[in-house]
Amino acid sequence: NRVVLDAAVLAALEQHARTAWPDECCGLLIGHRSHGAEHITRAVPMPNQMARTGQAGRLFEIPPQALFDVQRALRGSGDGMLGHYHSHPNGRRGPSPRDRAAIHDPQALWGILALSSAEGELDFGLWRPDPACLWQDFCWVGWQGSL
Repeated sequence: NRVVLDAAVLAALEQHARTAWPDECCGLLIGHRSHGAEHITRAVPMPNQMARTGQAGRLFEIPPQALFDVQRALRGSGDGMLGHYHSHPNGRRGPSPRDRAAIHDPQALWGILALSSAEGELDFGLWRPDPACLWQDFCWVGWQGSL
């Protein structure tokens, strides 16, 4: 599937990652599927539950209640959760072994924002779980838009 990202979504993702650095940010990718493409129209920042454990610099976890609240709010809207995103404040570009261990939906998009400082260069990639792929069981997903 082709993926289309609105420019405003890319700007919001970048701002969230830079603001959260040196911790991992996390959130949901919201949009719809139509004409053979997935259109990401909104990024919804979520709290990183790992902040309360002091591990937000290397792990992320979206609180289940926050996830449920977004799913409930989307009912009947025509939009849905296409995936989620998180940052790698160590600058690592692709999915990590921890990301691989957290796969729960093989259709979900994984947005990863890599940056090694709050002001540094940001790299954004989209990935989808697939055991046939060589990068921690993820395949890179091409997308249209600009960063």
